[in-house]
Amino acid sequence: MKTPKTFREVMVDVEMLLGAVKDNADKLANAEALRSQLEQTLAELKDVAIRREALQAAKQVLSQDLKERVAKARDLSVDLRAVIKGTIGARSEQLRQFSVSPRRAGVRRSRGTTPEPAKPAPALPATTPAPTPAGPVTNG
Repeated sequence: MKTPKTFREVMVDVEMLLGAVKDNADKLANAEALRSQLEQTLAELKDVAIRREALQAAKQVLSQDLKERVAKARDLSVDLRAVIKGTIGARSEQLRQFSVSPRRAGVRRSRGTTPEPAKPAPALPATTPAPTPAGPVTNG
């Protein structure tokens, strides 16, 4: 008989063993102490399994709560940075202290000039395929 490995296999094996020992209690009087310990351990095992399932459910609830609070923290951080930016000014270098990039002046052009339009790429000369050499001429 194979050795039980999974939780369920162990539970079934122990319950079957305890049932068989109870059926043969008159023949196994010297095993009473071990039977009692195994029954107690089985009860503890069931209790721990129940607590584990309850904790798994609680973990799922806590994980969902954590996700909600992370999203709320992100939203509030964005709102707070917007208020800070409005208070200090969008161009202030002090914004860097709050992990906000300040708005910097762009490159200015003089008023009278307009940017040159992009020149089209020079067209490549059209190439004609090289004539293919004719194969050996045979008189048929």
